[in-house]
Amino acid sequence: FAMHPSWVFNYFIHGKFEDIYHMADVIIFTYVSTTTFGYALTTDKKIVLIEDIDNEKDKDQWSILRKRVNTISATLNQYGEYEFDLGDIKNNIFSKTHEIDHTYSNQYL
Repeated sequence: FAMHPSWVFNYFIHGKFEDIYHMADVIIFTYVSTTTFGYALTTDKKIVLIEDIDNEKDKDQWSILRKRVNTISATLNQYGEYEFDLGDIKNNIFSKTHEIDHTYSNQYL
């Protein structure tokens, strides 16, 4: 997959998440154990989560979470880096925004 300039990230925004999240079209996370992730779930922003498919997790809880976030399956290589299909990132970023389901944040946060 070749990255096309029309969808490459233009810039990164630095600052307190709660002050700048509204400037983003899509928020991408690589893990869920951060207060920023919890806060993002309560917004109406599209969220993409790069999900380690080898990680043990509560399947019921994750099925509810997947109603709120778009997930990309990834594996960790021997260097601790995620490996995934870049096409999945593109597809998730540009997919139509689905209705935001706040069941997870209402139930778990």
